[in-house]
Amino acid sequence: MAEGKGAFIPAPGAWASTIDNQGKTMLDVINTIVPVFLVILLGYFLHARELLPTPIVGPLNRLVFYLAIPAMIFREISRVSFAAYFSPFVLAGTLAPILMVFFVSLFVQRLLKIPPSLAGTFLQASQHGNLGYIGLAVAYYLLGAEGLTAASILAGFMMLLQNFLSVLGLQMFYQGPERKHEAWFLVKKVIGNPVVLSALAGIIFSVFEIPVPTIADRVSRSSATCLSRWPFSLLGALFLSA
Repeated sequence: MAEGKGAFIPAPGAWASTIDNQGKTMLDVINTIVPVFLVILLGYFLHARELLPTPIVGPLNRLVFYLAIPAMIFREISRVSFAAYFSPFVLAGTLAPILMVFFVSLFVQRLLKIPPSLAGTFLQASQHGNLGYIGLAVAYYLLGAEGLTAASILAGFMMLLQNFLSVLGLQMFYQGPERKHEAWFLVKKVIGNPVVLSALAGIIFSVFEIPVPTIADRVSRSSATCLSRWPFSLLGALFLSA
């Protein structure tokens, strides 16, 4: 065990061995994932019954996306030692499949002759996963708090790559008027995601061991706790209102 920021944290790589030793089985995975989709289905029916009406779905969705999830990610990353949870090999193994899927999708687009008007959307949908709403939740319920911390760090890098590839794919087949300041447009779309920004901020606090004031920590914890229960139900409602 290593000690940092007034609390004991695992030594580098210890969280991974701890998770492996838990002996996760397929039943554990099913018991974790099925409830997630059942709550999504619940949101679908709540919206259909107007118990979760359309006028509040949008604002709640924005609160979760711009406040709850970023607050949770920042808190999980900033309070631990970055070296204890970061592995360049795990990162490379996580990002490589995203790149592979992007290039395979580009090949499939050309093979199926998907028109340019749909090609950008096809490329984006092929490689852009739902990390904030589903991925991190599954990591937490299956792997616990340490798994969530490691997943939050990975999520920041994954979001950067996914956003870059999404914008790149859309730009490759963009047929509208020429944009001014296109470089700034690309940067804004890639790093402007609140999940990315919160992960980068958390990494900075973690690497340089910047203490988070108690008040700020409690505010972020409260924000994440009170709003992060909504994403699954909101997804179900969004499916019906789309």
